[in-house]
Amino acid sequence: MRFCVTPESYQKTIAGKRAGCTRANEVWTSKSFKFDDSCPNLKAHTEVFFDGPEGYHLVQQGSMERSGNTTQIKSSGTAHFVAADCGTLVPGRAEVVP
Repeated sequence: MRFCVTPESYQKTIAGKRAGCTRANEVWTSKSFKFDDSCPNLKAHTEVFFDGPEGYHLVQQGSMERSGNTTQIKSSGTAHFVAADCGTLVPGRAEVVP
């Protein structure tokens, strides 16, 4: 999967707060950004590590409640600079790469 991140979409997705959620334990350093989100059906801890001026990786773990069942979640991802514009990618929309 790939997607285009602009400074604006970064602020809305990773750095931004989700509607209906509260954020706590937010810690910014020159090398990382860590926070906890608490939403009606999601509790998660996220850590973003800045790998330099052209990339970052992140890990997230927590729990999600759906239909009365709680599921543990763990995800990770990486991002790196490819080009100064998004080309055919729409910012904020993922594209599946075969």
